[in-house]
Amino acid sequence: MKSLYDVVPHLVPKPIAYRTYTVNPNDHFFVSEFVDVTENVPEPSWMASLADLHTREVSPKAKYGLSVSTFQRIITQYTE
Repeated sequence: MKSLYDVVPHLVPKPIAYRTYTVNPNDHFFVSEFVDVTENVPEPSWMASLADLHTREVSPKAKYGLSVSTFQRIITQYTE
């Protein structure tokens, strides 16, 4: 999230902290600023910003994706 926030801070919540639990190294937590989610459809400018994110070349390996493994709960996400 920090990588996204560094590039497009207006699109993602500000990350505050993340850690691994010492009791169970397979459990982790992530805390970010609060975002009040509504059922409203995003403004077109938000979609343009999202498209802009996908056109920026900020990857150190010149690949789409991240240099670290990402997860959705316990499932590893393919990011390359």
